[in-house]
Amino acid sequence: VSTQSTGGGLLTMAGSGRTSRHIFLTDATGSHFIISTLAGRRDTQVISIDAVFGGLKYTGSPGIDLFESEADAHRFVSAESQNLEPRVQVLAQAILGYVVLRNNCLLYTSPSPRDS
Repeated sequence: VSTQSTGGGLLTMAGSGRTSRHIFLTDATGSHFIISTLAGRRDTQVISIDAVFGGLKYTGSPGIDLFESEADAHRFVSAESQNLEPRVQVLAQAILGYVVLRNNCLLYTSPSPRDS
């Protein structure tokens, strides 16, 4: 598998034209979602974060947390949520880790390389 750098510094899979992109969203009730599009996959995943315990929820079910496009995933999350707001939009090569510390959750990402 080969990769190439785009003008914005993100990696794409050769021939796929897709970049890895992770968007963190929060709705008015405090529900959190991560919409992840990966360069090496043809689909987009939605990962829900439990508002009480901070656990990550993903089942790989088409139409629930697995979609053909980022737009389809965003439409589903918007329909299921109230007053969805993009609090943070993370453009990253990868999600490296996730840690729950008491009432806070930390999402670690690999930043996009800067253009020289």
